[in-house]
Amino acid sequence: MNPKIEEIVIDGRTYVPKGSEQTFAEKVDNMPFVLIRGYGSGVQFGYLKSRNGCEVELINSRRIWSWNGATETNQIDVSGIDNGSSKVTVVVPHKIITDAIEIMTLTKQAADNLSNTSIWKK
Repeated sequence: MNPKIEEIVIDGRTYVPKGSEQTFAEKVDNMPFVLIRGYGSGVQFGYLKSRNGCEVELINSRRIWSWNGATETNQIDVSGIDNGSSKVTVVVPHKIITDAIEIMTLTKQAADNLSNTSIWKK
């Protein structure tokens, strides 16, 4: 049995099989599409307009109130969540978060997944 090679390091450079590379979500007006984890504000995603220390300004953001299909934020950032059972709020046109402790640029796959998650509201 031949083991599957996920990556190989040659002369200090890491190589992965063609087609397995992650691509980032497209920027809008030069703003990256990001996932933010806040100390108390929770997990949110949107377009990062600005950052100053732990303060971030988001455009067209949504909060992920609860999720299934990912173990934690790193997995959400790469592949998204289970759209059927996760709870994601409405789009907020402008928001300032003052407790950002993690900022990750979303992959295209995760951005497509999160953007297409139904709005959870009461």
